[in-house]
Amino acid sequence: MRIKNNISALNAQIALTLNESKLTKDLEKLTSGYRINRSGDDAAGLAISEQMRSQIAGLAQGELNAKDGLGLLRTGEGAMQEIHAMLCQMNTLALRSANGVYTDEGHREFVQEEVDRISEEIDRIASATRFNYVNLFHDDASIAADSGLTAPGLSQPGTISLDGANAAAATKTANKVQTKMIDDAAHMPGAGSLDETDAATATQITNEVQQKMADAAARIPGASVNDSTEAEAVKEVNTSYSSLADPVKKAIGDSGNAKAVQLCQQDLPGSPSKQASAGADLLTAALFSSDPSTPKATPDTASISTKAASSAANNNKIVFQIGPDPNHTISIPQFYLSKAALGLDKFDVSTQEAAQESINKVNDMVNYVSLIRGAYGAADNALEHAMNSMNIYKENLTAAESRIRDTDMAKELTERMKDTILVQTTQAMLAQANALPESTLSLLQ
Repeated sequence: MRIKNNISALNAQIALTLNESKLTKDLEKLTSGYRINRSGDDAAGLAISEQMRSQIAGLAQGELNAKDGLGLLRTGEGAMQEIHAMLCQMNTLALRSANGVYTDEGHREFVQEEVDRISEEIDRIASATRFNYVNLFHDDASIAADSGLTAPGLSQPGTISLDGANAAAATKTANKVQTKMIDDAAHMPGAGSLDETDAATATQITNEVQQKMADAAARIPGASVNDSTEAEAVKEVNTSYSSLADPVKKAIGDSGNAKAVQLCQQDLPGSPSKQASAGADLLTAALFSSDPSTPKATPDTASISTKAASSAANNNKIVFQIGPDPNHTISIPQFYLSKAALGLDKFDVSTQEAAQESINKVNDMVNYVSLIRGAYGAADNALEHAMNSMNIYKENLTAAESRIRDTDMAKELTERMKDTILVQTTQAMLAQANALPESTLSLLQ
């Protein structure tokens, strides 16, 4: 019998400390509602839960972004709805002016004045339509969205437009000439008279001309060209070639220039004059222009689609971030919409003949605005579907995170009851253990 160290009491004290610690954690889980309150509770579960929380927060913000996107789209839709109404009014005015019971001076000039006022208002609405200071449309003909739409104001009468087949052939021509240039640069016609510096310069310039070819191929296939004779077109190419610096001539070579003219005539469909003219325009702008950003065909003599008119089309989009990841986006082009885009600056109803021609123009304008509204409507529907998908995604992800992180109240109440009983039992046993040494006093009596 020993009294110096009460081992039974020490054991009871250790058990009491452990049971009290477990009871404290039980109460913490019940009061906080979380099974994991610190990393020590479940390190792996905490890491998974935090990742899920980040995704859930991203989905919640994505839903708010989608709602903002819907607001932007419906702002643009409202503006185009009013533009449609004004175009219908212009169509009515054109039909009225086309009627033979009016005179040019006494009646049609007033109709023209009203048309001009409507045109100005359409231009004002297009330029003033913004959402949170973000312009929904632009009025720069050289910066067109990659939408595949052709603005009516960029199609000018009296020109020969290259259709899809011609555009494909023009691109094919550009590729063949580019290959020819690379081959000529490799063999370097006249290289024997070039020193290393000239050769390096010629190669550098050749590379720059190849880049000009690529840039022009993005802009010019689809350009319109006026009628010209084959001889004039060939002369134009040859004149442009003769004006080049010597290193460039040597890099391309006389045979390269002749091949360029030959490719113009062979690959572009249509009559010989159209082939040569279109080829000359393409190659002069792509190969021989002093300014690669200024092709010979301009909006005054060209029909340029919004897809081919800009080398920076991808930068002219309004992008909606609708999810937690960078690629969770929906975009809408910043469409080219203005008085000039619709061709309203040349809308003439001052004579009966002009009014009759303008009737078809109004139909083209209405169709163009309808295509833009269609794109807005498709994006609107896409955003709504995305929101529905995000809500389901967020619900399932929240349920999964809850199963990892939240407290199972029934289980924890059972644990608390068990740990409470253990604490009370241990306290009682500790009291008994402390009373054991007192029995030694009976030996002294």
